[in-house]
Amino acid sequence: MILQNLKLINFRSYEQLNISIPKGLVFFCGENAVGKSSILESIQYNLTTKSFRSLNPNDFITHGHKHFNISCNFSDDTSIIIKKTQDSPSIHIDKNDKKITKRTLAYTKPICLIESENFFFTTSNPEKRRQYLNKILFYVEQNFSKTMTNFKKIHQNRNIALKKGQNHEISVWSDQLLLIEEEITRINEQIIARINKELTNKDLFSDFYDKNPWIGSISIDYFKGYDHTKTYSQVLTENLDKDLILKRTSDGPHKRLFKISVNNSDINLELSRGQQKLLSILFHLIQREIIQQSTNIAPLLLIDDISSELDKENLETMLKYLDKNTMQSLITIIDKNIINNTTQMFYVEQNGDTSYVR
Repeated sequence: MILQNLKLINFRSYEQLNISIPKGLVFFCGENAVGKSSILESIQYNLTTKSFRSLNPNDFITHGHKHFNISCNFSDDTSIIIKKTQDSPSIHIDKNDKKITKRTLAYTKPICLIESENFFFTTSNPEKRRQYLNKILFYVEQNFSKTMTNFKKIHQNRNIALKKGQNHEISVWSDQLLLIEEEITRINEQIIARINKELTNKDLFSDFYDKNPWIGSISIDYFKGYDHTKTYSQVLTENLDKDLILKRTSDGPHKRLFKISVNNSDINLELSRGQQKLLSILFHLIQREIIQQSTNIAPLLLIDDISSELDKENLETMLKYLDKNTMQSLITIIDKNIINNTTQMFYVEQNGDTSYVR
């Protein structure tokens, strides 16, 4: 998937932007707070309706204006256009003015974003890690979205029954929870096994092994969200009195997570911040690899400020890897001198409050 052109109108500090983007490694270079991240954010929002910087899309509208537009044109002759007026919902349309659903966007225009929170994914909270697994499962498991929708319904209804003390309803929803927990555990354990396999795939990450032999000792373990020495039926039975007091289901798939270790030790104790950042990027490259294998579409890779925390040698190795293994990667940097090849470099500058790219 190649993004060929990006147009912005009244987005953040860009009143007008129209750039043609080549394939391969593309860098956006500039000082802090000049608008580099806004370019990646506009692409992310265009293709996912989400932003890594703000929950409120009204924040994207350039000061003094009441709307913004984002247009992304691709090599397959498709276009995704967002039109957003202040305090009104965003509208996603194609070049024929036909509305596009979030699901269609996700399947046809996948992206992988690596930004500041993802750089230390190794220390992120359980919810962030669940989101990582959920994104992979969305593409790998055909019925994953339906399974999770059903789980949320069952989980919610059991909690309602617990609040009301309705024993019969609690039993009914507990039985359904037991059935769907088996499916959720099965698909999560399968994807964890696949991630572990990719971690040890020296063909995939051979460029990194010489300097970072510890990568071969990394493993991740899946936790079901309850005591693994017991069946989930036992856990629900033993927790019933507590759940009635708490008025919610205390243990289960809603608390599932995975833990990362190196040589069976806590990575926070064994790895430096630079090593943790490298590992976090590798995890997202694995996510990208699995998505591509499942969809036959190479996801667009967006990386915000790749150079922070990585030492020079690992940065050079990472850029060489991306150059060989991605169809298109858009990367923000502050110092152009860290890049040997500057032929695909955009310079982001600001005049007053307005950003522009040259």
